[in-house]
Amino acid sequence: RLINWEPCYTADGIAEETARNIIEYFDRNPDSYSCSLSVNDSGNICQCDRCRAMNRNLPAGSESQSYYEWVAKVTELVKPKYPDRYFGLLNYWVTKEMPENVKLDSHVVPIVCEDLKFYVAPELDAKLEARLAQWDRIASTIGWWDYGFEGDYMVPAFYAHYLAAKLKQLYHRHNLRVYTDELHPGRYWKNAPQTYKIGRASCRERV
Repeated sequence: RLINWEPCYTADGIAEETARNIIEYFDRNPDSYSCSLSVNDSGNICQCDRCRAMNRNLPAGSESQSYYEWVAKVTELVKPKYPDRYFGLLNYWVTKEMPENVKLDSHVVPIVCEDLKFYVAPELDAKLEARLAQWDRIASTIGWWDYGFEGDYMVPAFYAHYLAAKLKQLYHRHNLRVYTDELHPGRYWKNAPQTYKIGRASCRERV
């Protein structure tokens, strides 16, 4: 059983094999409009010579260059038959760095995975804007994966009004079209009031 693995994105024929499987999936599921190209939640990136050479200008532990070049190739191969399908991916820890000389197809939607409340401070919000401005150059649309389940706070971290205003801003400035807030029941029960208030505030700040 394979666990905590990540494929080699520079392997011979991997983009072609991936595209072939995606096309077969869409053939069997004509009502499906999207496919995930996301990395696994492991961080064990390939360390072969070709991957290391391709990612040599990135910090250790990043595979953004090999990964996003693979994404671009796969979508290029699928698009002739299925030009209207979308591809989601996680702009996650091993793929959060900017690749060089890559432009993603307009139907590829990177989902930024970070806790949005970490950017409440104005100086940190400026860093967020700078980072998203970089992604605007290679992606037409973005999404956000938020972490509202955190249970390490003495009291619920309430940032509903910042979140509502920020999502509205990201919608207009950076083409944010997808938002997911990861929430879990159980020991994170104290986040329930926070979640309710966020929903109420967000509804009032409609885009």
